[in-house]
Amino acid sequence: LHLHTNHSDGSYTPAELIRRAQAANLAAISITDHDTVSALAEAARLAGDDLELISGTELTVASHGRELHLLGYGLNPEDPDFGTFLAGKQARRVRRIEAMIRLLQERGIRVTLAEVQAAAGGAVLGRPHLAEVLLRKKIVNSFSEAFRKYLGDDAPCFTLSHVPSLREGVERVHAAGGLAVLAHPHRLIREEWLPELVASGLDGIEVIHSDHDAAVREKYLRFTERNGLLATGGSDCHGDRRDQGPTIGTIGIPYAWVERLKERLKR
Repeated sequence: LHLHTNHSDGSYTPAELIRRAQAANLAAISITDHDTVSALAEAARLAGDDLELISGTELTVASHGRELHLLGYGLNPEDPDFGTFLAGKQARRVRRIEAMIRLLQERGIRVTLAEVQAAAGGAVLGRPHLAEVLLRKKIVNSFSEAFRKYLGDDAPCFTLSHVPSLREGVERVHAAGGLAVLAHPHRLIREEWLPELVASGLDGIEVIHSDHDAAVREKYLRFTERNGLLATGGSDCHGDRRDQGPTIGTIGIPYAWVERLKERLKR
């Protein structure tokens, strides 16, 4: 329940992602592109009866002075207010990339917005597209090096975008008819933040993720059980363009979790 296409920072087209999911014999998937739902219509047409597609997106939000990721499941991708909200987020993403480019240029690294937009190919702009330009120009040797040296949260060219609060993100997902799930918490938060984050209205936590080992998964699963939250998970596959991350079908979740999510959506 956590996949990306080339409508954000993944490399697979919606059609290719659907083909790969079917080849992996998956029962259900969710496309959760960053700050967009533009891949969902095409994917829904192609999924057919043998592959269940749950609408989704991954919103960048903020809490405790850090960027967090919020998964929205089962929302209406044609909700006009949510569409306006996403359009504003996409415009701010462009401004953020422009700010990071200026910081790179101050360090003598020649990169332009046009180059990043070309790398994105019309997709919603993100740091991976900037990393791809650095890789093509041989300024770095890998995506991980680009993030470690320049673009990561603690790197010198990182710029914190003006993003909505976690609470606003949750409210926007709910208003569009969806459920709000905190993505890969082990990567982004301190454990002591969890009660406050849950109080923002979260419906669930992404328990299974490629960044979560067995102990972390068990910890978050127990937390969801104690607090009446949904447990979700997924590979967070971005395709095969990047030098990191799993492929489709290598990380799965119990289908019972999908059924619980769908049952909660009916309430």
